[in-house]
Amino acid sequence: MYRPFQASNLARIAAFAAAAALTPLAAADATATAVTAATPTLTQAQMLSGQPAVPPVLEDNGIEHLVGGVGSDERARIKPLVRDMNLQLVFAEKSTGAMLADVEVAIADEKGEQILKVQDSDPWVFAELEPGTYKVTAKSDKGTIEREVKVPASGRRTELFLWS
Repeated sequence: MYRPFQASNLARIAAFAAAAALTPLAAADATATAVTAATPTLTQAQMLSGQPAVPPVLEDNGIEHLVGGVGSDERARIKPLVRDMNLQLVFAEKSTGAMLADVEVAIADEKGEQILKVQDSDPWVFAELEPGTYKVTAKSDKGTIEREVKVPASGRRTELFLWS
């Protein structure tokens, strides 16, 4: 599924492109770092090869997670990175099966404390959590879905969120 650019991303893309055009070898790393620490960046080799970046494994509150799954190529590239992650969240439209992006995800522990929040996620979110029961809230422009999810001690729990 094609994911259109959001207006907030256009400014970052324009700044990156302008800096890269001025000093191709030095600007890419400096600009990508300055954009935001949570924004996946391309290496110079990836930019020159035309090969898309693999989404990075991020860490927030000690929880490793990865957001991705836009297109079959990206899904294939991230599989080795998420091999040991025990929770997968998948977002799609119920009627068409089309994958959804731009979903806001919040995961709370059994005490109700938010332990992970992902803004503007792609269709897949993976996380490595302690075994237990969590409340997952997923918000899209189509509505909000909340559910209790039990994360296993071994293996992976895949939870599908479908919007009408």
